[in-house]
Amino acid sequence: MAEPLFSLPPLPYAYDALEPYLNASLLREHHDRQLARYVSQLNALITAHPQLSQWSLEQLTRDWTRLPDEIRVAVRNSAGGVYTHALYFNSLAQPNSTGASKDILSAIDRDFGSMPEFWRSFRFLALKQFGSGNLWLVADRNLRLHLTLLNWQDTPFPLMPLAVADLWEHAWYPQYASDKDAYVNALPALLNWASIGARYRALQAQNMT
Repeated sequence: MAEPLFSLPPLPYAYDALEPYLNASLLREHHDRQLARYVSQLNALITAHPQLSQWSLEQLTRDWTRLPDEIRVAVRNSAGGVYTHALYFNSLAQPNSTGASKDILSAIDRDFGSMPEFWRSFRFLALKQFGSGNLWLVADRNLRLHLTLLNWQDTPFPLMPLAVADLWEHAWYPQYASDKDAYVNALPALLNWASIGARYRALQAQNMT
């Protein structure tokens, strides 16, 4: 039997690593079922359209307008779901385990005014999102940082993703019930600044070549 085109990315920490902010049962449901469902749907679509088997996950999300009409929306949603969730889980880390590096702090100060202003913008936009979507921290071609809201599982390319906060209800329910504010307020303690810094420095290196 052939190997699946895309496999379920492993959770990068133990299920209970983000407690008390995100509990183990929530992460199991979110990762093992929600993300797994997107992977399965994407593999089924590509199996039925083998001309896409050489496309990377980033290509499928970035160049979705080139997809065949009959599967364009389905592939965009499924590939976006895989890409977004994989980055989301890597955007989180054990509570307060990583701090922003000097280059990221400098970029935050330059583009948002200060770290408190960054978090004020983050919270405002996250709570502004009505319905399903994600809040992305991205860098443009000049390495300027931006926060951008996108609906459903859309990705921000050609802006380069550094981190993403899942704002679908399944990201906090049932742990926080209907209290989206409490979930959003928990995210500052979990943001993986080490991952963000590594992605930002990789973009800096690309810009120098």
